[in-house]
Amino acid sequence: VHGGAGEAPSLSVVHVTVEMAPIAKVGGMGDVVTALSRAVQERGHAVEVIMPKYDCIDYSEVDFLERVSAFEWGGCLVEVWSGIVQDVPVKFLHPSNGLFDVGCIYGHYNDHDRFTFFSHVALACLDHFRSEPDVIHCHDWPTAPATWLEHGQAATVLTIHNLHYGADRLGQAMNHADAATTVSPTYAREIQDHGCIQANRHKLSGVRNGIDPRAWDPLVDPCLPVHYSSTSWSEGKRACAA
Repeated sequence: VHGGAGEAPSLSVVHVTVEMAPIAKVGGMGDVVTALSRAVQERGHAVEVIMPKYDCIDYSEVDFLERVSAFEWGGCLVEVWSGIVQDVPVKFLHPSNGLFDVGCIYGHYNDHDRFTFFSHVALACLDHFRSEPDVIHCHDWPTAPATWLEHGQAATVLTIHNLHYGADRLGQAMNHADAATTVSPTYAREIQDHGCIQANRHKLSGVRNGIDPRAWDPLVDPCLPVHYSSTSWSEGKRACAA
């Protein structure tokens, strides 16, 4: 709060997402989910990610993975697994209907149904564990339904990573979300007059994506043939490009 006195209270934030870097990354959404989660943690808030337990996840990047519970939703048994990804607690949901055992994140014939189902069971998971987060943060069209489905007293935030996909669902989510963000102030200006955004443009803020210096430090990056710092970047970049 601008002009406020004292410390802001700690919040409980849950990201409902279908991507998370580096374990299930297709585009920029995965990077944002991981980096934002870590940044908000560093501000003293409790952060958790809920995502599908795909069969194509790189589970070598998940620490302390274990099955912790199960519940039923819509006649389907949903296993709950927990783990840690780059210091962020993650719950992985694995339904018995096989919707996430198809070898891919996107590109299946029923993606719309798969992710609508996931939005339902992600919120059911919170209810199963009697979790009452302060904020439920949804990402793009796949988890947009979590803004209008029953979610208790939590505020909802929608991040629009790419308006080219699922505009109808994003428009409905804009009607229900308490706030919306996108990946930069420039992109927020570009999309604010779009038909699915315009009526709720007052909710939209552009938050510029940053990078996690711990993940992208050229001084220690094992993927680079030559390491470099802020004082040797010219020689280092030239050597890496050679």
